[in-house]
Parts: sequence; structure tokens; C-alpha cells
Amino acid sequence: MITNSLQAELFSLRRRPGVWVLSGVWAFQIVFFAYIVFAIVYATQRDTVPADEADTMLSQLLPAGVDHRCWLRCRCTAAP
Repeated sequence: MITNSLQAELFSLRRRPGVWVLSGVWAFQIVFFAYIVFAIVYATQRDTVPADEADTMLSQLLPAGVDHRCWLRCRCTAAP
């Protein structure tokens, strides 16, 4: 009986647009504050910060399996 009630409640939550909006806002905030803010800080501060701190900032941005020194050599820039 409890599982039927739980299934019915989850089904009704899935159909409500507010749940989808809040889930989207929540996901956006995770991406924004975890990655985009750090990327902006790194891009604007990398010339003024010591090299070891800049390496630490970049290594925190990238996934654990990616070597940040390789990423710096291989990245493409939009500038000609």
C-alpha cells in the first residue's frame, strides 16, 4: 500500500511544471557556481596570480583524470 501511494505521488510530482523549473534552476546553479565562476576567475586572474596558485585553480576546474599542463598546451583559442 505504501509503494502504491509513493508511486502515485511521484507520478503527480513528475507532471507538475514547478518541479521541472526548480530542478532546472538547481542544475544551473550547480554548474554555474562549480565551474563557470572558477573559470571566469581563472581567466581574469591568471596573469596576476603566482604560477603555482594558477595551476591549483586550473586543476580544481578540470576533472581528476585530466592533466592541467597538457590541457594548457592543447587548448584551442578563438583569437587568430
